[in-house]
Amino acid sequence: MSSESSNKKNEFYGREVELELLIEHVTQGKSVYISGARRIGKTTLMREAEKVLKEIWNKCFFHDFGGDHSPAAWICELAKKNEGLFKVIIRGLKNFDEIMTKYGTQKNQPPLSMLTEIVIDDSNWKEVGGNLFEKLYESCPDGKKIVVFLDELAVMIQYMQKKQDKESRRTKAHDEVVDFMNWFSSIQRRFNERISFVIASSVRLDRLLERLNLRGTIENFEHYPLEAWKHETAKNYITEMAHKNAVDISSETAEKMLDMLGNTHIPHYVDKFFNSVYSYLRINNRISCSIKDLPEIYSEYLITGPGICATLSEIISSFEEGLPEHEYFLAMRTLSKLAQAQNEVITMQEVKEIIYEKEAKDIKDKIDEESIKNVLIILEEEGFILKDKDEDKYRFLLPHIRDCWRKRRGK
Repeated sequence: MSSESSNKKNEFYGREVELELLIEHVTQGKSVYISGARRIGKTTLMREAEKVLKEIWNKCFFHDFGGDHSPAAWICELAKKNEGLFKVIIRGLKNFDEIMTKYGTQKNQPPLSMLTEIVIDDSNWKEVGGNLFEKLYESCPDGKKIVVFLDELAVMIQYMQKKQDKESRRTKAHDEVVDFMNWFSSIQRRFNERISFVIASSVRLDRLLERLNLRGTIENFEHYPLEAWKHETAKNYITEMAHKNAVDISSETAEKMLDMLGNTHIPHYVDKFFNSVYSYLRINNRISCSIKDLPEIYSEYLITGPGICATLSEIISSFEEGLPEHEYFLAMRTLSKLAQAQNEVITMQEVKEIIYEKEAKDIKDKIDEESIKNVLIILEEEGFILKDKDEDKYRFLLPHIRDCWRKRRGK
């Protein structure tokens, strides 16, 4: 077991008020849209809400669209969690006899895991999904809720939009996106008495849908922006984690740690810095960390270790999957150029000059003003860069992401 994995963690911390408010919205019959930067705690908040709601006999389902990029995959997963209802539904499908003839009989059906993949596809997920939600609604006892948590919905929409050519993908929704969002909106409205949806996205879902003229599909959702931790909350987390793990981190050392992380305290990165301190102390057979230890820990553990680098790789992979080739290239070169900048800022003009670089010759003609604007907005929303007030300049939002990028990808 690694020193970090043996560390006693606080899986849920500092979001008690947000949790109470989210559960209050849901129990009042509202559907909720949670927005916020990557790693700010959206998934953790939803998971904690799911746990609390289940304890009071509500039925909850969780799905991550970041892993499954299709509506059919979601309906398949929902069907597997409701075997009895699903088996009732499929008997009403037009091709049920054909399916049974090919894969089994009504008395000898294939396993559910195989059956869902056989039955549900891109041609009928709306029919099966609609029937499944209807049966769920009918099965929900009075006074209880069915809560469906959907993570990274915007990632799936971006993935579906990527199938479209550059000229139309920003101004016109792909037919599959229109079908899904209109269907999803109709399900939310039809069953809102007993079924609530909680959706979350690091990419600004409302901006994406507004651009595609689909903003009205989530107009019934309560928008719930999730902010970074306040300074006091982040410091208390470090102090409490130190106490829980029997290590000594003074108030001054905790302050310095937060100072090194910048002014925006994303819970994930605060936790990763504590983990780095804890690993350093364990490896060196010590129980106390001082301010003078922090530069080494920051350099050799935090930005070099698996925590920050893994997060960086995950975000880069999402860019590669969700963006067209020319915008992915532009995003990577913008961050690398910013990491190399001596004054730690990059201007809009410098971003535009990227298209004249040798490496951009094959995609130069695809990059236009709209591409540049879209990439910069995405980099801001993903928590990479921050635009200077009243100036056409950008800088890294988080110093540890900047330093990790310099170390791994800056050259």
